[in-house]
This record gives sequence, C-alpha cells and structure tokens, in this order.
Amino acid sequence: MTNLRAGDVMKPLGSFRLIRKDDCLDDVIDSLLECQHDARVCDVFVVEEDDRIIGLLSINDILRTLKHLTKSYRQHEIFQSSSLLSYGSRELVEKTERDLKVGFSLQVKALMQPNDKEKIHSEDPASDVLNVMLKRNLRVMPVYDSDGCTVVGVVRDIDLLACIADVWRKLR
Repeated sequence: MTNLRAGDVMKPLGSFRLIRKDDCLDDVIDSLLECQHDARVCDVFVVEEDDRIIGLLSINDILRTLKHLTKSYRQHEIFQSSSLLSYGSRELVEKTERDLKVGFSLQVKALMQPNDKEKIHSEDPASDVLNVMLKRNLRVMPVYDSDGCTVVGVVRDIDLLACIADVWRKLR
C-alpha cells in the first residue's frame, strides 16, 4: 500500500449520492431507503448549488440525531416503537409523532459533518488517506485534484481494506 496513491484506490464521484444542504431529512431518508441494498449509501456527500462538496452525512449521524430527540424514552418504549400504533399508549404515540416530526423536518446542514478539515489529493499516499479516515472516524473521504478545488473521486474504507488485503496476499 506504500506505493499506492489516493487516485489509485478512489471511485468516481458520480457513483455516490449527493444531497443539498437545505434538503429535508425526510427526503434524504426516503432517498437512502430507496437504495438501501447499495453499500455506497452509508454516507452521502452534501453539496452547495454549484455541486461543491461542503460536508458529509452518515446514516449514523441521522440515527444519533433521532436517538437524541427520543432520549427521554424509557428503554422498553424504544423497542415498542415499531408497534406503537397497535400497542402503545396514546400519549406515547403522540410523543413519538412529535419527536419524529421534528427530526424528519430538520435540514441536512443541521446534521452534516463539515468538510473543512484535511483535504486528500489524488497524489497523496493511500496510507495518508487511511490515517485521516481513522482519525476522523470516516467511512468515505473525498479526493481532490492537485489544486484542491475539485473533488475527483471518493475513497471508501472498503477500498482501503481491499488494498491492504491485496498486499497481504502478495506477501504470502
């Protein structure tokens, strides 16, 4: 992996889902659920009107937010949530509806992780990409051109794992 560059392991940006910072979480969740069997939808890139990436939104970000909104629930109430309409108390149903209405109406910009930290360029060593992704706990990382202005691709954690596994296989 020492000779590999970010550009060698990245996937084209066009194969990833892009969302706008002003999109409503309800629409984003619908979009994610439509393609839930595609491994690339765990994280989505947030873009400005000019398609410049300004952040990242993960499914974990969404789940964390929804959990925070329902943090006052007792544990058994959370597990009943899937059958609330048929078994839950009216008060619990109304509380759940209020909390989820707030969560699903949030805009993406309220949840996203800003893309204002380290930038990875296509010529950077793949090991640098791995270090940044581990440090920031990211599953995907945008890769910029040499000017650092345009995103040219995306490195996923699975792409790095595949590279490491390939090196290991060649050593055996």
